[in-house]
Amino acid sequence: MRDYILFGMSFPLIFFVIIFGYTAYRIIICLLAITPLWQAIWHRPLFCFALYSLVTTAIYLTAEIIIA
Repeated sequence: MRDYILFGMSFPLIFFVIIFGYTAYRIIICLLAITPLWQAIWHRPLFCFALYSLVTTAIYLTAEIIIA
């Protein structure tokens, strides 16, 4: 099978980052939902997007370190 490259990442790595990044993001959001902090941030989509971007970046960098 040919390994497709997109934005410098192979397709399996992109799939891994998207799936596990979103899963980790949902876990963090669920944990925040049971704290008083949730009432302050639930209506701020930019914060949620920044959190998702941060989690996805961390998982991508972790995957790169593991692969390298």
